[in-house]
Amino acid sequence: MNKQAFLAGLEKELKEKNVADLGDIIAEYEQHFAYKLADGYSEEEIAAKLGSPEEIAAQYAESASPGAAGAQGGRRAVLKTGLVFSGLFAGMLWLVLALAVFAVGVFSAACAAVGLALILKINVASLLPEMPYFGALLFGLSCLFLAVLSFAGTLVCALYLSAWTRRYLSWQKSLLSGESRPLSAGQIHFTGKRRRLLRNAAVFSLIGFVLTSVVGMAAMFAYTDWQPFWHALGWFGYEGWAEL
Repeated sequence: MNKQAFLAGLEKELKEKNVADLGDIIAEYEQHFAYKLADGYSEEEIAAKLGSPEEIAAQYAESASPGAAGAQGGRRAVLKTGLVFSGLFAGMLWLVLALAVFAVGVFSAACAAVGLALILKINVASLLPEMPYFGALLFGLSCLFLAVLSFAGTLVCALYLSAWTRRYLSWQKSLLSGESRPLSAGQIHFTGKRRRLLRNAAVFSLIGFVLTSVVGMAAMFAYTDWQPFWHALGWFGYEGWAEL
């Protein structure tokens, strides 16, 4: 059974059983198909894992009946109590992950700012150490490559955090409703073009960062006669070498 046949059958069964929120239910299953198709599953495989439209519609109808609602009252009260405690733990974990993503994003912005300052010879309040321009150029490019790499990591982590949040909320909603709603996907979904773009940007920036860092270090060592250039140029409070 393909996607169109599954959704059409589910809509027909839900209408026959007078299930409320029909549009929302169909939209959730359409979203589930979209996520799973992006993961590489075929429409037939997705439909088979979901089950028959008749069984799904019957579960919705049963959970909406007055008798079922009364019988599930105590169960929902216990579930709500458990979900409150799990929500507190999940909230703290989400906050830690969100702060980590934010920190990586700030690091990316800082790397970009330092890289541009080195390349453009902008030294506000003498925060950057003095060095010959070839060194500033190489280290500036290294910082820019690192900024791109860390930004790619920030983007992926933020998307994963968003996907996990949606899945957790979908899981809570499914438990409380007692209905067999499909869970939101816990994975991120890129089209082939976007996936290649992100992968190429990460690989290119990593290679660029390593090359410019190594070449920059070697050039600065050569400039200072293979002595520690941070000593010779007076960085970190050192007096520097007069002959340089």
